[in-house]
Amino acid sequence: MQNRKPHSQKAPQTGHSIFGTILFSLLAVLAAEFLLLTFAVHATRLGPQLNQNAEDILAMQVDNRSRYLQSIFHDAQELTSLSDTINGLTQQLLDEGERPIPCWKPPRRSSSAPCASSR
Repeated sequence: MQNRKPHSQKAPQTGHSIFGTILFSLLAVLAAEFLLLTFAVHATRLGPQLNQNAEDILAMQVDNRSRYLQSIFHDAQELTSLSDTINGLTQQLLDEGERPIPCWKPPRRSSSAPCASSR
C-alpha cells in the first residue's frame, strides 16, 4: 500500500462567504424583477387605467347611494300619505260615532288604557 499524503491544495479564498454570495445573487435577481415589473407597468399604461377604473367605481357608488336615498324618501312619502289616509278614515268613523279600532288594554294597567270606558 502506498502512503497517501493529505490533500494540501486549498480553494482560492475570494473573501466572500457562501451566504454572502447567495444573498448578493438573490438581491440581483430581485432588482432585475423589479425593473421588469416597472417597465411592464409603464409600457401597458396601467396607472392611468387604474385611475380611470377608480373614478368609474366612485361614480357608480355615488349613483347607487343616490338611488338608495331616493327610494328611502319615496317610501317615507308613501308612509306619510298612508298615515294621512288612515287618520282621515279614522276621523270620519269617529265623526259618525263608530269605534274603528278595538280598545287595547295593557296587561297590568287596564284602568289607564285610553279606551277604558266601553259602550
